[in-house]
Amino acid sequence: MADAYKDQVAKYRHELIEAAVEHDNQLLEKYLGGAELTEAEIHQAIRNATIHHGLVPVLCGASFKNKGVQALLDAVIDYLPCPDRREGDPGPPAAARHDSRRASPGG
Repeated sequence: MADAYKDQVAKYRHELIEAAVEHDNQLLEKYLGGAELTEAEIHQAIRNATIHHGLVPVLCGASFKNKGVQALLDAVIDYLPCPDRREGDPGPPAAARHDSRRASPGG
Protein backbone atom coordinates (compact mmCIF):
# COMPACT_ATOMS: atom_id res chain seq x y z
CA MET A 1 0.00 0.00 0.00
CA ALA A 2 1.26 3.44 -0.88
CA ASP A 3 2.22 5.66 2.04
CA ALA A 4 -0.20 8.31 0.77
CA TYR A 5 -3.16 6.05 1.61
CA LYS A 6 -2.10 4.69 5.01
CA ASP A 7 -3.81 7.40 7.07
CA GLN A 8 -7.02 7.11 5.06
CA VAL A 9 -7.04 3.31 5.36
CA ALA A 10 -6.46 3.51 9.12
CA LYS A 11 -9.34 6.00 9.45
CA TYR A 12 -11.79 3.81 7.54
CA ARG A 13 -10.66 0.66 9.37
CA HIS A 14 -11.34 2.45 12.66
CA GLU A 15 -14.82 3.50 11.44
CA LEU A 16 -15.61 -0.06 10.26
CA ILE A 17 -14.57 -1.57 13.58
CA GLU A 18 -16.63 0.97 15.51
CA ALA A 19 -19.70 0.27 13.37
CA ALA A 20 -19.28 -3.50 13.76
CA VAL A 21 -18.73 -3.59 17.53
CA GLU A 22 -21.80 -1.42 18.14
CA HIS A 23 -23.81 -4.63 17.68
CA ASP A 24 -21.91 -6.66 20.29
CA ASN A 25 -21.89 -5.30 23.84
CA GLN A 26 -18.93 -7.39 25.02
CA LEU A 27 -16.75 -6.35 22.09
CA LEU A 28 -17.91 -2.76 22.43
CA GLU A 29 -16.81 -2.68 26.08
CA LYS A 30 -13.49 -4.29 25.19
CA TYR A 31 -12.92 -1.85 22.32
CA LEU A 32 -13.88 1.24 24.32
CA GLY A 33 -11.65 0.01 27.15
CA GLY A 34 -8.70 0.35 24.80
CA ALA A 35 -8.05 -3.36 24.31
CA GLU A 36 -6.88 -4.52 20.91
CA LEU A 37 -9.41 -6.70 19.06
CA THR A 38 -8.22 -9.80 17.25
CA GLU A 39 -8.87 -10.24 13.54
CA ALA A 40 -11.26 -13.10 14.40
CA GLU A 41 -13.25 -10.82 16.73
CA ILE A 42 -13.45 -8.12 14.07
CA HIS A 43 -14.63 -10.60 11.42
CA GLN A 44 -17.21 -12.07 13.82
CA ALA A 45 -18.48 -8.58 14.70
CA ILE A 46 -18.86 -7.73 10.99
CA ARG A 47 -20.67 -11.03 10.39
CA ASN A 48 -23.06 -10.49 13.31
CA ALA A 49 -23.78 -6.90 12.30
CA THR A 50 -24.41 -8.02 8.70
CA ILE A 51 -26.73 -10.85 9.69
CA HIS A 52 -28.71 -8.53 11.98
CA HIS A 53 -28.96 -5.85 9.25
CA GLY A 54 -26.62 -3.41 11.00
CA LEU A 55 -24.03 -3.36 8.21
CA VAL A 56 -24.10 -3.98 4.48
CA PRO A 57 -20.74 -5.11 3.12
CA VAL A 58 -19.88 -3.51 -0.22
CA LEU A 59 -17.10 -4.88 -2.39
CA CYS A 60 -15.86 -3.81 -5.78
CA GLY A 61 -14.21 -5.82 -8.47
CA ALA A 62 -14.00 -6.64 -12.13
CA SER A 63 -14.65 -10.18 -13.26
CA PHE A 64 -13.18 -9.48 -16.70
CA LYS A 65 -9.67 -9.36 -15.25
CA ASN A 66 -10.51 -11.38 -12.14
CA LYS A 67 -9.93 -8.40 -9.83
CA GLY A 68 -11.69 -8.66 -6.49
CA VAL A 69 -13.53 -11.87 -7.32
CA GLN A 70 -11.83 -13.93 -4.64
CA ALA A 71 -12.40 -11.18 -2.05
CA LEU A 72 -16.11 -11.17 -2.95
CA LEU A 73 -16.38 -14.95 -2.60
CA ASP A 74 -14.51 -14.85 0.71
CA ALA A 75 -16.84 -12.12 2.00
CA VAL A 76 -19.93 -14.13 1.04
CA ILE A 77 -18.61 -17.07 3.04
CA ASP A 78 -17.33 -14.99 5.97
CA TYR A 79 -20.14 -12.48 6.46
CA LEU A 80 -23.42 -13.74 5.02
CA PRO A 81 -25.72 -16.29 6.63
CA CYS A 82 -26.15 -19.75 5.18
CA PRO A 83 -29.32 -19.53 3.03
CA ASP A 84 -30.93 -22.61 4.54
CA ARG A 85 -30.16 -21.59 8.14
CA ARG A 86 -31.28 -17.97 8.42
CA GLU A 87 -32.10 -17.18 12.03
CA GLY A 88 -35.58 -15.90 12.75
CA ASP A 89 -36.57 -15.57 9.10
CA PRO A 90 -39.48 -17.79 8.04
CA GLY A 91 -39.45 -16.32 4.53
CA PRO A 92 -38.31 -17.92 1.29
CA PRO A 93 -34.68 -18.89 0.69
CA ALA A 94 -32.21 -16.04 0.39
CA ALA A 95 -31.32 -14.62 -2.99
CA ALA A 96 -28.27 -12.76 -4.19
CA ARG A 97 -28.15 -9.75 -6.46
CA HIS A 98 -25.35 -8.32 -8.49
CA ASP A 99 -25.03 -5.18 -10.51
CA SER A 100 -23.05 -5.41 -13.69
CA ARG A 101 -21.79 -2.28 -15.39
CA ARG A 102 -19.63 -1.94 -18.44
CA ALA A 103 -17.50 1.00 -19.36
CA SER A 104 -18.14 2.19 -22.87
CA PRO A 105 -15.40 3.62 -25.03
CA GLY A 106 -15.67 7.38 -24.98
CA GLY A 107 -17.42 7.46 -21.59
